Amino acid sequence: MIRSLKPNPITSVQEWWRIWDWFSYYPESCHMFTWLLDDVGIPASYREMDGHGVHTYKWINSQSKQFYVRYYFQSNQGVNSLMDDQAILKPFSFATADLYSAIQSANYPSWNVFYQILPVQPTYPQFTFDPLDTTKDWPVAEIPYRPLGTLLLNQWVGDDFLENEQIAFSPGRFVPGIAAAPDKMLQGRVFSYADAQRYRIGTNYQLLPINAPIDAHKDQHQNGMMNFLSKSDPINYFPSMYNSVAESASYGHDILAVNGAPTRQNIPLTDDYEQPGNRWRSFDSARQLRFATRVATTLVTDGVTVPLRQTWFGYWTKVDPNLSAMIQYLVAQMINNTDTTLLQQRKNILSTTTGSHHTL
Repeated sequence: MIRSLKPNPITSVQEWWRIWDWFSYYPESCHMFTWLLDDVGIPASYREMDGHGVHTYKWINSQSKQFYVRYYFQSNQGVNSLMDDQAILKPFSFATADLYSAIQSANYPSWNVFYQILPVQPTYPQFTFDPLDTTKDWPVAEIPYRPLGTLLLNQWVGDDFLENEQIAFSPGRFVPGIAAAPDKMLQGRVFSYADAQRYRIGTNYQLLPINAPIDAHKDQHQNGMMNFLSKSDPINYFPSMYNSVAESASYGHDILAVNGAPTRQNIPLTDDYEQPGNRWRSFDSARQLRFATRVATTLVTDGVTVPLRQTWFGYWTKVDPNLSAMIQYLVAQMINNTDTTLLQQRKNILSTTTGSHHTL
């Protein structure tokens, strides 16, 4: 996926035919595109966008009862986006400059943090999809958001390299009581992030100030390249009666019951078209046309073949027949370039704004 989204290795240009080609093998991507090519695809600023945890994690209580959870971050600044004609006038890194300016002026952005929680069980007959599928939302009507806390950004980095480029965030770093669910993508990331960080930053990347725990921490690991904090200790193992390092076992542990042969296969329960269809139908008519126009514009770019275009027409038909008909009509007009009225209507709709920013 990442390679298809990156520039062509020959031309160094990002090209839509590569993107549509790869994703054509994964119709579950329709849901993602209803976000990416919607108005929210161009946020007015980092401060004015919500955050979605994407993955499913586990919470485990002291009785070892397990629950699936997902996180959601709701912007207290509201959700605002730029129209296409506004975005093209913005300078490079405008969103970073906006965030820096806000924090430096003590206009600290914040997000209310919520979670959704679901008891771990073998099946969920009430859903038409697997809750561990990262391409699907959990329906809020059935699994409501519950308040968890607030995320506040009140300080800028002192040095971008030391405190930003050397950060080693990893979905595999857990505190007791939180664990990774058998979410396919998360399971891959639990390994790959730490592996990449050892290669990118160094064996002892967790000793760097930006990655080290705030509270004093001591374990029995030592040595290795770039180990610049610890001193040699004859007790380089655990447990030992000769030191005070102790581990609390008062929390529940992750238990995964597996029945059957582990294998690599697609998620068996999936409905790839219901959620993107519901999302598109929730838009007002002008927003629906803006979305369809963006899709159509990318489908007429150089390199997109007729068979590839037809594949996506088929997917969008399953999402919503009216959406597909709109995209096909727009594609035909863009190819023929004969309907000036439509092209003018497209220009007008894409430049529609409310105030200085388009408000969702």
